[in-house]
Amino acid sequence: ALTRPGPIAQAAAKAIAALGEAALPDVRIRLKDADAALQSRLSEVLAHIASKKGLSALLDGFYNQDLESVLKNAVLVRHEVRGLDRKAKRGLMQELLKFLAIKKTRASEVATIGALRILGYLEDETAAKTLLSFASSKFASMVRSESLIALRFAMSQRRDAPEVVRALLALVHDKDPKVGRTA
Repeated sequence: ALTRPGPIAQAAAKAIAALGEAALPDVRIRLKDADAALQSRLSEVLAHIASKKGLSALLDGFYNQDLESVLKNAVLVRHEVRGLDRKAKRGLMQELLKFLAIKKTRASEVATIGALRILGYLEDETAAKTLLSFASSKFASMVRSESLIALRFAMSQRRDAPEVVRALLALVHDKDPKVGRTA
């Protein structure tokens, strides 16, 4: 049912995700031999499992996916984490920070962008320092811009953040015009 078009596949993904972490071993096995289309659908299942293990499995799949699939699944994660309490979100944030610290992740623009987007969606201002570090010139333009967009989400609950404002003002005149516009 996952390979069927449209609503059938979406319903199947949600039904499998409803099993929670119990579905993870089977999903991971299927991911190993899946073609790109099935990988995308299985990642959709993982995006609906709002737990550290589910997120970890989803992030592992980001290395082998295209940007469109990664961003689509990041948005699905956003819908799942909205209802989580602060403690659960912090657990997910720790998983994301570990993932972003891996050399393999930093070497993959797609994986980094997906993780940054989810980090922003957690809406936790303590992620600001990490997000600003990815706005540095040592990263690719797309990664830098994504980190700034994620920063907007992360800081959505905080109105007074002079350290963030100073960092953004410094980036407004960046050599990369896309980064400057995003800042």
